[in-house]
Amino acid sequence: MLLLALLACDPDELDAFLEVDADADADADADSDVDTDTDSDADTDVGPAWTGTVTFQAPPPVCDFSGCRLDYANPRVLPVRHHRIALLDGQGSILTEGFTDTNGGFRLVYDGPEASGTLQVWAHAELPGEAASVTVTDNTDGIDWGAELGTIDLSAPTGGNDFLIEHGYQNGGYQHRASGPFAVSDSVLQATEAWLAVRPTGSLPHLTVFWSPENRPESGDEALGQIGTSFWRESEDAIYLLGAADIDTDEFDRHVMLHEWTHSFQDRASRSDGPGGSHPYGAILDPRTAWSEGSATVMAVMIEGGAYIDTTGVGQQDGFDNDIEDDSGAVPGWWSERAVQRWGKDAFDSTNEPGDTVSLSMADLWGALEGEADEPALATLFSFANRVAEAHPGSAGGLDALSTRFGLQPVQDAFGTGETADGGWTYNLPVYTPITSTPTTLHLDGTLTSNRLGRHRFVRFTGTGGTVTVTATSQEDVDLRLFHRGDQLDSARNYCTSPPCTETVSAPTTAGEDYVVVVEGYGDGADYTADVRTN
Repeated sequence: MLLLALLACDPDELDAFLEVDADADADADADSDVDTDTDSDADTDVGPAWTGTVTFQAPPPVCDFSGCRLDYANPRVLPVRHHRIALLDGQGSILTEGFTDTNGGFRLVYDGPEASGTLQVWAHAELPGEAASVTVTDNTDGIDWGAELGTIDLSAPTGGNDFLIEHGYQNGGYQHRASGPFAVSDSVLQATEAWLAVRPTGSLPHLTVFWSPENRPESGDEALGQIGTSFWRESEDAIYLLGAADIDTDEFDRHVMLHEWTHSFQDRASRSDGPGGSHPYGAILDPRTAWSEGSATVMAVMIEGGAYIDTTGVGQQDGFDNDIEDDSGAVPGWWSERAVQRWGKDAFDSTNEPGDTVSLSMADLWGALEGEADEPALATLFSFANRVAEAHPGSAGGLDALSTRFGLQPVQDAFGTGETADGGWTYNLPVYTPITSTPTTLHLDGTLTSNRLGRHRFVRFTGTGGTVTVTATSQEDVDLRLFHRGDQLDSARNYCTSPPCTETVSAPTTAGEDYVVVVEGYGDGADYTADVRTN
C-alpha cells in the first residue's frame, strides 16, 4: 500500500510519528525513484502524476438575540493550503512530496516499483516556507495532528482526487475532530498573510499551537489538558488553545485564535509589556495589560472582520459577540481594555461614525505595531497613540478627538504627560513619575491583583552615560524592574519581612536616553508608600 500524506513534520520526524521501521525506510528509498521536488506548481516534474484537492469543513459562529453558537449544519468549506504533502508507502516511507497550493490543490509525481498500489491521504497541519510555519500539536500526547481522508487508485495516474476533512459533529456530539487542527493552522496563515501583504519580505519564527479535545478551562497539568484558558506563552513560542467539547472550544472561533496570534506577533515583532493575568470586562487594568489585550482584539477584528465572537457551552451553542464599535457600556480611560479597542478600531477602520474622522490603513496599523518594539516608554495606549500621531500629523486632530472620546486627554507623548484621569485613585498620577537623586514618594496598593492599576507605579529617568542606580525604600515589600526600550536590564525581587525594605537596580546608561523602572507593591497594605531615587 502507498500513503499520501499532508505533513506537519520533517521527513525524519515522520518516521517517529507513523512508527516507521528505519531499515524498511532505507530499503524503500534505495529501491524507488523518489521525486523530492517540493514545488507543486513545478513544470519540470516528469512521470506519472496524481492531482487533486484537499479541503476542510469549518462551522462558522453565528449570533442572534439568544447568543452565539457554531453552525454545524452550514459549514464553510476551505482549502487546506500551503501544507506539505507526501506520498508514502505502506510502511510510512516518503517516496515523493510537495506542497498544496492556495486552493488546496496538489500534484505528486512518482514512477517507482509500487506505482500500481493504492494510496491513502493524510492531512497534517503545517504551513511551510521561510515566511512562517505552524505546527498544530496535541499537548496531551505530543503528537502532531493529522487527518485520515481516503484512498486513491494507483493503477494509472489520475486527476480529481479530491478529499474533504469533515468537522465530525453529528447527532448532537462529535464523532471525531478531524478538521479542527486545520481551522487552527488556517487562522495562523490568514494572520500571517495579512502581515505579509504589507511586509512581503518579512518572516516570523516557527509557531506551535497546542490544541487538544482535552484542553479545558481548569488549572492543573497541561499535559492532561488542564490549560485554564487559551493563551500565548513566549517561553515556548507556543499558543495553547481550548478544545473541550460542550465546555469551551476555540478551534473554530477564529477571532480567539487571531487574538492569541497577535500576542505572539507582539512578542516577536512588536512589544507587549503586560504582566498577563485575567482581564474581566470593566476592570481598571494596568495600562500595559489594557493595551496588550485590547490591541490583540483590535487586530483579530481588523483581520477577520465582524464582531469578536467566542462560542462556548453544551454543543458549542452558547457564547457572546463583542462589537467593539459599540460605545454602550464602554469603560473610558487609559486603564481600559475597551477604550483601547475602541480607539484602535476607529483609528484604522474605514467606517467613520459620529466622532470618528480617522481612517488610516492596515499598513499604517502594522507599522505602528512594529514601531512599538523600539519604544522608550512601556507599551500602552499612550505610546501607541503618540506613535500614530507622529506618523500621521494630518490626522492629529481626529486622533485627539478619539482620545477625548474614550476618556484620555489628547496624547502629548508616549509617557502620558498631561493626563488628568486617575482611575479612581489620585495616586495613579502622574502616569510616569520623573525621579532624581532626591527621593520621590510613591503610593502603592499591594492588595490589588497583579495586573490592576495601582499595584504598579512607573518612574523614569534620563541616562547619564554612566551607571545609574535606582533605590526604593519602604515599610512594605516592593519589587523593581529596570527597562530600556523594552529590554529588562535589571530586577530586584527580594522578599522582605523586616522593614525598612530596600531594593536596588542598576545598569550602564546612554546619555540622553529614557529609562523606565516599574515599582510593584507586594505589601499587605491598601495604601503604603515607597521612596524612590537615583544614585
